Amino acid sequence: MNWNPFKKKEEKDALDPLSDLSLSGLKRGYFLDFDLKTWQVTAHNRYNYDGDWTDEWELTAADEVQYLEREVDEEETWVLYQ
Repeated sequence: MNWNPFKKKEEKDALDPLSDLSLSGLKRGYFLDFDLKTWQVTAHNRYNYDGDWTDEWELTAADEVQYLEREVDEEETWVLYQ
């Protein structure tokens, strides 16, 4: 029997949540820096307009609220509005 009590167990590769950051991967509670401010994602909503999907994130910094919207048709479109 070839058992070694000092041998390290094989570690499985864990997913690194910071390895592939993108705007489309924002989740509630995440933070991002934009326009010299740190914004927190306070909500994420997904809307269906007759088969066309739109994602909307609510971003909050101090007393300001902005909305980041992504729409994918033939191409991906991003809009930031108050």
